[in-house]
Amino acid sequence: MWSEIYLSFSTLLPTITASLPVYSLTDGSLIGVCGTDFFLPQEVSGFLRNLEIGKTGTAFIMERSGKLVATSTGEPTFKVVGNDRERLMAIASENGAVRATANYLSDRFNDLGNIQTVKKFDFQWSGERQYVQVVPFQDGNLDWLVVLTIPESDFMSEINASRQKSIGLSLAALIMAIAVGILTSRWVTRPILRVSHAADELAQGELDQQVKPSPIIEIDGLARSFNSMAQQLKQSFSALRQSEATNRAIVNTIPDLMIRAKGDGSYLDVVSSDRLEPADSSGEELLTGQPFPKGISVQEYLPDNYEQLMHYIQQALMTGELQVYEHQIIRDNKSVDEEVRIMVLAKDEVLIMVRDITDRKQAEEALRIAEENYRSIFENALEGIFQSSPKGKFINANPALARIYGYDSPEELMASITNISEQLYVDPEKRTEFRYLLSQQNSVKNFEYRCYCKDRSIIWIQIDARVVNDNNGNVLYYEGIVQDITERKRKEEELKRQLEELQIEIDHKKRQQEVANLTESSYFQEVQQEISNVNLDDFWS
Repeated sequence: MWSEIYLSFSTLLPTITASLPVYSLTDGSLIGVCGTDFFLPQEVSGFLRNLEIGKTGTAFIMERSGKLVATSTGEPTFKVVGNDRERLMAIASENGAVRATANYLSDRFNDLGNIQTVKKFDFQWSGERQYVQVVPFQDGNLDWLVVLTIPESDFMSEINASRQKSIGLSLAALIMAIAVGILTSRWVTRPILRVSHAADELAQGELDQQVKPSPIIEIDGLARSFNSMAQQLKQSFSALRQSEATNRAIVNTIPDLMIRAKGDGSYLDVVSSDRLEPADSSGEELLTGQPFPKGISVQEYLPDNYEQLMHYIQQALMTGELQVYEHQIIRDNKSVDEEVRIMVLAKDEVLIMVRDITDRKQAEEALRIAEENYRSIFENALEGIFQSSPKGKFINANPALARIYGYDSPEELMASITNISEQLYVDPEKRTEFRYLLSQQNSVKNFEYRCYCKDRSIIWIQIDARVVNDNNGNVLYYEGIVQDITERKRKEEELKRQLEELQIEIDHKKRQQEVANLTESSYFQEVQQEISNVNLDDFWS
């Protein structure tokens, strides 16, 4: 910690001492105190005197009580009173700037203890503005104010001299610039006028324009850019005409009828197709912006339903979205389906495209009928029809398949069976064999296996199936036909049993016949006769 400021008994100078306790490293007890003395006039005042503070600026440090600690002026910070020495107050300083600043601070803040942050302000003294900065400095029990005072004249003299010099130079430069500007403008405007004249000619449609080179680099660059632009513009117009001709040829080859029309129903342009003929062979009256007449036929470029067309034109203009609808007309005593597309071209302009979709409609109707026929066969077939994924889940099933497995509906079947191999197959290895055959042959015929029904009863199934692949050869699903052959299997087993019994009976009769044949033979009779004549006692003895 720092001591209070005191007069050193040896030098009688204002001094402060910094003290630091020293403790034992073993038991932490206080051993002693290290201290060093800091002589303020020599240390701090000497440091402040060496600072460059403008030309006549001053710096001083004082306590909150107003007593001087150090100054940059070299004056003493204490006075001799008899045999004693007393520290000086800042307001009693011999230096006028220090004294005036201290008085201003006392008057403004009343109590110097109110200054807790850096303050910047200015005040008038001796007819000149003084700029002041006050910085609080605290370190332990030290609580000082560092004050810097700089008169305005320290930096304004150079500024004033520079300002006068600048004004003189500016006036001279202005006069020179006006003179040079007049000469330069005449020199520059001539080639610019040539460029302007060429631009006017270009705007009038004269594309063959060339501007002569100029000695001015910028104008010469502008001339080259203009010549390049004129050349590119000429090429662009040529390319535009070629593109327009190409687009017109493309549009003319499109089989659709295209009409460019306004929002009120008047048409601006009509591009017909090979299948449509205009009412007027000249076509002049159809391209004059007349409104669409009601009830006009398609052969004269408009559909029959005029009100429907106008409705969709207004919808397109209001929403800015493509409008598509279909209608039927009669052409050559035949019903024709057409698709009409209306898209916005400009604020009050639309493009109407009419396409004959009769063939497509007929194909869709044929497809719908085919799908209905397939659905009828699928729903009413006596055999079970299915589609299943390679992972063992039904994708599609008909009612017959659900009945075979004992379910009330195909939906219940597909919801209940999530793993065909585990839930249906009595012998899981048959599912493995089934998938192996499909992978090798892409189809399986008359494959038989036992399976579980909903009530866990076991039935025999015969399946014909094939693999359905995508364009890359990946398996999409299996599809096939399932038949319940339980009754056939039962009859086969019964027939097999009957055949086995019949075979046993046949074998028994065969043996009886062989015995009879043997006993009736003459050889057997002779042997029997010989045996009957043999005395057994003599034979064995």
